[in-house]
Amino acid sequence: MHEDRYLFRRLIAIGLALLALGFFASRDNPNTQSLFDRPSDLESFIDRARDASYEVNCNGRTGSGWGYRTEVDGEVYEFIVTNQHVIKFCIIDQDAEVIRQDGVSAGVEIVAHKRVLATYYNDLQAVDLALLKFPAPLEAPLTQLASEHPQGSWLLISSFPVLAADLTNHQITTGAITGETLQWGFTTDAISSGGSSGGVVLNSRGQVLGTHYATFSKRDRATYSMFLDNDYLDELVELAIKKAKQEPKGSK
Repeated sequence: MHEDRYLFRRLIAIGLALLALGFFASRDNPNTQSLFDRPSDLESFIDRARDASYEVNCNGRTGSGWGYRTEVDGEVYEFIVTNQHVIKFCIIDQDAEVIRQDGVSAGVEIVAHKRVLATYYNDLQAVDLALLKFPAPLEAPLTQLASEHPQGSWLLISSFPVLAADLTNHQITTGAITGETLQWGFTTDAISSGGSSGGVVLNSRGQVLGTHYATFSKRDRATYSMFLDNDYLDELVELAIKKAKQEPKGSK
């Protein structure tokens, strides 16, 4: 009888210990955050998104970008990710410019880019990405890429839309993943406008879902935004690293 009572108490103690471990793990580990709920500390989340965002200018056209840091073969690389269509008129002359949150602007090198136009008449997957090299270390680059995109999950877009002529400002909008298309990436009800192209799309865990690249609106249909996931990001990073290794030492 005493042994049964002792065993019962031991089981209760073990159960309480496991519950405590689970509580602290969920509190400290952002990956336990539900993808369908907004972040618990939304203010800090927005600050992080803003610090990782950049305004991208090319021959009078304004777009957005986001900082990305990755490690390949033990070496750390940093890039600003944007859309190819944002910088396409600056590729030949390499005269794109990036503005940081603190107002500091600098010319950037376009180190890799790729664009594939998907239409109803082909089976191609849309691609619209470019990597830019900022001449100084990035302030707060993002490092985690999302591996899942569940329909209905929460998201945030951080970008620099054009509010009026010659007026841009950092904006964040939130919504949900409303669907996935066969060729054009994912759709969301988060509002965006001109200048948002290249903006980062984050899930509630702070992981990068992808890069905003289009807004669709017709009179008889609701407005929605579109973003591409990170499937081709690694490919561009490999191209950029390969290019860097081929350049003579001391070159740009």
